[in-house]
Amino acid sequence: MKTEIKLELIELERHSYHLLLNAKINDHPIRMVLDTGASRSCFDLDFLKQKNIVEIPQENEIQSSGLGGSIGESMIANVDKFQIGDFTICDYTVIGLDLSSVNQAYSLVDIPPIQGILGGDILKLFGSVIKYDKKTLVLKTRRPNPDAIYIK
Repeated sequence: MKTEIKLELIELERHSYHLLLNAKINDHPIRMVLDTGASRSCFDLDFLKQKNIVEIPQENEIQSSGLGGSIGESMIANVDKFQIGDFTICDYTVIGLDLSSVNQAYSLVDIPPIQGILGGDILKLFGSVIKYDKKTLVLKTRRPNPDAIYIK
């Protein structure tokens, strides 16, 4: 089985593009930026707190960094459902990060805020294909690792 997710291609400045998509986390609609360079998908820390998505106590802090260096405050949380296209990932452990700098940059060019970044973990899991010409992301089901996540 496969699902195609509609992508929104936005131009931040001349010849500088981002791909956005819609998803749901615990039945809350979210906008995400597709980032093939992000090793893990992550969600906005304020959004997770606002929606009462509970933090999982950890003994060690999450080491998070981006191209610009350290990202700052982060947490691990568990969500009941992460829905993307026709697929639902159940009991999914997520990373919460402060995405305010991304949203500030978007606001400068009148782009609504995002609540997450879709990264390499999900893209690899589903054998993803990005079709720029059709503005779609194709996800394919694969046999998941039974110790990792549950996919419906």
